[in-house]
Amino acid sequence: MTRTVKDRFKGPAGFTLVEILIALVVFSLVLLVLQRAFQAATMIFDRQRGMLAAQAELGAVDHLLRGLVAHADPG
Repeated sequence: MTRTVKDRFKGPAGFTLVEILIALVVFSLVLLVLQRAFQAATMIFDRQRGMLAAQAELGAVDHLLRGLVAHADPG
């Protein structure tokens, strides 16, 4: 028994163009949110690294000044 062209295309046989477009839009939005989160995390990481470098410098200056004050001649 041979099937006609109409019989072949009956019923859901895949995704419609609208469904594919909606899936692409949703996927794009998810990627956008992930990109923004990664960008924010990178910015926070860079800011923290700068703060740690500044704290290290202040610690070195504090150590130097404490040594100078401890060995200073009071007279």
